[in-house]
Amino acid sequence: MKDILDLKRHATPLRFFLAVNRKEIPLILLNIFFYSMGAVSLIVLSYFLGKAIDGLTNSPEIPLRTLMYLIVGSVVWYEVSYRIGHICEIFAKTRIRARTKKALFNHTRSLSFGYFADRFAGEIAHKIAMCADAFERLTLVLTNNVIEEIVLIATSIVVLGFINPWYAIFLLLWSLFLFLGLTGASSFSNSALSLDTIIKSSV
Repeated sequence: MKDILDLKRHATPLRFFLAVNRKEIPLILLNIFFYSMGAVSLIVLSYFLGKAIDGLTNSPEIPLRTLMYLIVGSVVWYEVSYRIGHICEIFAKTRIRARTKKALFNHTRSLSFGYFADRFAGEIAHKIAMCADAFERLTLVLTNNVIEEIVLIATSIVVLGFINPWYAIFLLLWSLFLFLGLTGASSFSNSALSLDTIIKSSV
């Protein structure tokens, strides 16, 4: 594998990630899709369970047999979505880690003699491993926490909108307030800076 890194073009973490792991983007998208479907199935399952409880208590005319099939189908939907998503996640994070290490190793081999004269081999290998770990964690956090939670909140807003528009408005405002609070948190900024430092020090 030849050196594909350019210090000017791939200086930022996003450009570096896209240059090295472009082939893994379909797997990441599949992972996001199936995890999102699993999150949506929880909302659908809760809705059908509520309908079944209403049918048992207040509305005998509600077809309970159909609701039971839908509840079982939602559970199967949940399990299958998360199982397939987990398989995609395993393949994606393994390949991302391997490709990142290989790209940084090949780039390191192309550096001048002066770079190696001032650094130990173990230090260089440790920085490469830290960079690969950082990108692996970043991918997992992005797919398993950020995007999945966004899909779950968006689905909840839609479902609550059918029940009562004020519930949907409240959840939307609360989500925006939470998002603004998270983006302004110092811990988030520090983690982004540390990741950028790891990448730049590795190359």
